[in-house]
Amino acid sequence: MASLTAGSFVRTHRDIEKLVKEIYYISEVSMKSSSNVQSVAASSEEQNAAMEEVAAASTHLVKMAVDLQESIQAFKYLQP
Repeated sequence: MASLTAGSFVRTHRDIEKLVKEIYYISEVSMKSSSNVQSVAASSEEQNAAMEEVAAASTHLVKMAVDLQESIQAFKYLQP
């Protein structure tokens, strides 16, 4: 009976060690995934900021084009 109990303890101990190793592995994968998600989020923020700059520049160019068109109207050639 003592050998059965000792064997059970040994198997339980091995199972626990295996479980601990798997938990550590899952923890490492989770940490790497978290880091990658943070990196993607930072890249997305940078891209969003760049798109906002492009949109602002485009709006400014439209205003400049309208102003130029209005200025050109003053020099419009009239045929006799």
